[in-house]
Order: sequence, then structure tokens, then C-alpha cells
Amino acid sequence: RRADLLLVELDPEKRVLDLAIVEVKLRSDLAPSARSALYREMAEQTAVTETAFRRLFDPHLYQEERTDGLLRAKELGTALRFYLRRAMRYGLMADDVANEAMAFVEDLESGYRLQMRRLGVLFHLQAEGSHVDEEEPSFPVHRFGLDVARRLLETARRDFKAGAHPREEDGPPSGPPVG
Repeated sequence: RRADLLLVELDPEKRVLDLAIVEVKLRSDLAPSARSALYREMAEQTAVTETAFRRLFDPHLYQEERTDGLLRAKELGTALRFYLRRAMRYGLMADDVANEAMAFVEDLESGYRLQMRRLGVLFHLQAEGSHVDEEEPSFPVHRFGLDVARRLLETARRDFKAGAHPREEDGPPSGPPVG
């Protein structure tokens, strides 16, 4: 079982990929006694994802240089370029930032460092407001209720109506490369 989201922040100057591994849950009802077990499960899912990602792409996981290091950097760069182009198409990044990020991603073979953190997001229908729970060590869970979800959706809808949506000439979104 893997986590739901991987949020990537690039620091081309320091050659760092900062990844936030996010597990998302929805619960209509959640007793306080069940919350700890749910948070443990969420933490485990993100830990599995972190381990798998490091095994595949962390150039510093082993003391010796990886024999497949260049291949793995190219593979990671291909996936990141796909999503970076999508972010550009949707206008989620300024052109200068996107161009700098693309140059970094296209040159991962020259080296990079991974930083990873794990977190949870819990949409609790019966709750109100938002809160950060830190019951699991090193695993904050951002819990929010229906009122916050409605505000987030209204903001997204308003932004979309204001023109923050894909450029028509780019065509419809498609899935990641297969292979």
C-alpha cells in the first residue's frame, strides 16, 4: 500500500528535491479512540512509500555509488518533467520558475539530494475547523471539517472562474508516460 500524494518542491541552486509524502483519508465519523489507529495506519503507508522511493531514486542511499544511478536519475527526471509540463500548462508556476525547474530536472544526472517528509490529511465530515494532530512521532496529521472543505472548494471554484485553468491550445490533460 502506497501513499496518495507526492508533493515535490525543487531547489535547483542546492540541487535538492524536497518531497512531501501525503496520505489522505475521509471519515464521516471517527471516535477519538479510533483516531490513533488510523494515524498509525496512515504513517505506515507513507513510510512504505518513502522506503520504496528511496530504494528507487535516492543516489545517497548506499555508501557506494549506485550502478544504476544515471538510469534512475533519468527515469525520475522523465516523470518529473511530465508533471512539471502539466503544472506549466495549468498556469501553476511562473514561467521563470518553471524554466529554472525544468533545467534542473533535465540535468538530474549531474546529481541531486532527496529530502523527504511525511504527513497526513484527514477530512472529517462531522468536525468543524482545522487542527494539526501530532499523535504519531514525526507524522503530523492535518484534520479539517466540512466547513473548511467548503471554503477550499469555493476558493478553487472562484480561481477557476477567474481564469486559473489550462490553456486551451495545450489540449486535455493526459496520464503519465507508461513504460
